[in-house]
Amino acid sequence: QKQDKNLLDFSDLEQKLCVILENQEIAEQISQNYKYIFVDEFQDTNLVQKRILSRLGDSTIMVVGDVKQSIYGFRGSKPKIFVDMMDQYESGVDGKVHTLNCNFRSSADVLNFSNLVFSKIMTKNTCGLDYKNTSLFEPKAEYPRTAEGAVEVCLVNGQPRH
Repeated sequence: QKQDKNLLDFSDLEQKLCVILENQEIAEQISQNYKYIFVDEFQDTNLVQKRILSRLGDSTIMVVGDVKQSIYGFRGSKPKIFVDMMDQYESGVDGKVHTLNCNFRSSADVLNFSNLVFSKIMTKNTCGLDYKNTSLFEPKAEYPRTAEGAVEVCLVNGQPRH
């Protein structure tokens, strides 16, 4: 139906660009127009997007992301792309990693609780990320202490809806 109406969606555009960039001359010509390429939310990159970036290799690529926030698996994103790039750059190959773990939004109690939970469940074995050694939040905001508990966890054992 898209073809009948001469329409392309985002996925179609990615695929078409990937095919165009197979031509090395075109890829080099496009790459020469850009000194830098910036990619936000890199944890949600898919294999086609990674291929596009690799074909524009002469540019300096800066990526920003947080694998803990990867939410587009249903669209084909592969957080492992981000994790593998982090591992590669941390080993000193082809890039550098600058972690931005300082948090100015949340209280120390909330961040310490998050660190406790994520340190237990996000390991190299479970998700390819060593949270405890690479991703702990550093609380930087000042919040007044309250009389009641700073963190409240509610566990609900609900029945599936039909």
